[in-house]
Amino acid sequence: MSDLAQGLSAKVPLNPGQVLRVSTPGVAVVAVLYGASQGATVTANSQTFGPYSVPAMLRITATSGTTSYGLERQASVQLGTDGKLYADGNEVAVAGGVSASQYVSAPAGWDTGWRAALASGTARLSAAGDSMTKGLLCSDLDVKSWVRLMAADLQAKYGDGGSGFKPSCHSVAGINSAAYTTALPAACLWATTGTWDQNLTNCDGPSGSVLQAKSAGATLTYTRARGTSIDIYFLNGNSAAFGSWSYQIDGGGWMSAGSTNTGAQGIGVRTINGLSAGNHTVQIRADDASSTVFFFFCGIRARNATGVRVDNYGRGSYIAQVFNNEVGGTFTTTGGQVFGGASSGLFGPAGKWSGGSLNPTDLAIWSFGLNNARFTTPTTTPQMFYRAGQQYLEDVRAGNPNASLMILMQHRGDVSFEDATNRYYSQYIGMAKQLADQFGAAFVDLWKAGKQSYSWMNGQGYWGNQNVPGAAGTDLVHFSDAGEVWAKNIITPLVI
Repeated sequence: MSDLAQGLSAKVPLNPGQVLRVSTPGVAVVAVLYGASQGATVTANSQTFGPYSVPAMLRITATSGTTSYGLERQASVQLGTDGKLYADGNEVAVAGGVSASQYVSAPAGWDTGWRAALASGTARLSAAGDSMTKGLLCSDLDVKSWVRLMAADLQAKYGDGGSGFKPSCHSVAGINSAAYTTALPAACLWATTGTWDQNLTNCDGPSGSVLQAKSAGATLTYTRARGTSIDIYFLNGNSAAFGSWSYQIDGGGWMSAGSTNTGAQGIGVRTINGLSAGNHTVQIRADDASSTVFFFFCGIRARNATGVRVDNYGRGSYIAQVFNNEVGGTFTTTGGQVFGGASSGLFGPAGKWSGGSLNPTDLAIWSFGLNNARFTTPTTTPQMFYRAGQQYLEDVRAGNPNASLMILMQHRGDVSFEDATNRYYSQYIGMAKQLADQFGAAFVDLWKAGKQSYSWMNGQGYWGNQNVPGAAGTDLVHFSDAGEVWAKNIITPLVI
């Protein structure tokens, strides 16, 4: 216990599940700075505060007499079958007075496949979504996004399955914000030499993210590939425009991977096994790229033989249709490329490679809708949104019939982010809930959890800052580090 003399104050942070005890022979005022619903005045007594379902900050002021305070215990926070959060058997107080039962739906048995995978010692989790899943504006894409924070919790409890998928869009070329990428830790981005462009007309492979090399000898380097095996994903083609490439691990000799002109369009995978445990440096080189010969790179996945592996397939600006694996329906990517019909041109549909049938998972989290509501071209009706999600989830189950599913709807943010004509986002949420009911999936509505209010979230410091990664700011929709933690603390109790 720590002591406060009369007239002094102290700020005390509480993590989810923590319980603070405040004792005084006089009077102490406990005020809530964020995260909890209300404070209290303690008079000649001892009182506990918490547990809460989200991070909280309390300020204790010793009004009269000496006040003692300290963390008493860590409660076990779990989601009940009724969709409510419980700590040590008691319903948790939730920030803002919003009950978890209003924004979380977890039907009995939804996670049977996931729990079986965890029990087996080897479990795979896939998160497919847009820049909110990617973690845009957090202070470190490998550590601070809600996906990576969740991964850390899972791996601490069930074992480290490796660092998972690292998409090519985690690069200066793949993030359209020079101020943000300049301020990020260099280690969380692909370092480049030569000329690389984010290819916006290819929605192929894991995450639908493709970097295109346009100069001979151009390289990519990543130093945080954690695992004993590494899978490298790239595009193969059927013309002379597809060049050769090489790779290097931990500064060893360059290994030629040969030509990507294999005679057929598709996703290529090169696997390196037998690595030591821990982090590795991976380098990729386009051997003969030019203005007419290219190497197309999707990303890498680092994995261990056991433990939990979390693959983040988040890709900025994408709409739900990009992951729906549909050949017969037309949709337009943010790069202007129209896909659809027999000549869709897809080398390997992103959905199939992002937890779908060609790259299976044990738990798939699907999180789209913001960009569908934002873009007027193409216009996405609620029915089209439902169909896109249905096709992705069906393909996940085609790859693993026992896969557990979760649908996550992000906070819509400021009203100006949404297309002013259609205002479809609330209807997308309704369709997503129907989709969850159809598939027996868990459903999380962060817009409702955030009181459907931009200003409330802003008051908590949950919106991001384009110029200072992780800091609180006034971005229309992306999270600060505190916002990422807030989202993680809502999602993680469902899966841990």
